[in-house]
Amino acid sequence: MKNRIPAVYVLVSVLASACSMDATTESPTQRSAQAIGGHANPSNADYVVSVNGSCSGTLVAPTKVVTAQHCIHSGENRAGGVVATRATQIGARDVAVLTLSRALDLPTVRLAREIPGVGTKGTLIGFGRTEDSSAFDTRREARLRVYKVGSNVADESDRIGPTGFFARNADSRGCGADSGGAFMVGGMLAGVTVLGDPSCSHPDWDTGFAAVGSLYDQLSTAIED
Repeated sequence: MKNRIPAVYVLVSVLASACSMDATTESPTQRSAQAIGGHANPSNADYVVSVNGSCSGTLVAPTKVVTAQHCIHSGENRAGGVVATRATQIGARDVAVLTLSRALDLPTVRLAREIPGVGTKGTLIGFGRTEDSSAFDTRREARLRVYKVGSNVADESDRIGPTGFFARNADSRGCGADSGGAFMVGGMLAGVTVLGDPSCSHPDWDTGFAAVGSLYDQLSTAIED
């Protein structure tokens, strides 16, 4: 597997505690993702919204959307079609919270406190493409399994942190516009998609996530603000 570049998007199902996490020595993953090989229009996933027409995000309160920092524009930002009044980066990670100018009448999800470990299964949800030329207009989901926690590649480590994780399965991965999307475990937001395959043309590039549990306090503060 080659050293890659920024991307976004993913999904999950059962969380393991941080103390049970296993770091492996497998090679790095690329950055920018979408759900290739997943299912279109997943039911009960309206809490995942489009961000700026080229990314994804998760509604965690009526006016708060968690997404990837690299999805944030220097000018106007939108999520779910609503203009954002503020964007708050969470620590030094590739994670941000958008504050919307009005509430979205959509379901919200809770933040997960626990950090997924190797073997954890979850669901990746996002608006990524399914090929290089496709549009960012369909919400998709895919089931993935965590296979690695942390990265020894400097740029990846800066983006996901020591508790960030990579997930994959044989048929699905994140692709362009999945960035900022959700990795759901047990009905809660466990990861934010920050790394993947932006061109949707590299089957060996897995999807990388920032672990919500390691950013729980900072995210909670931004959401309550």
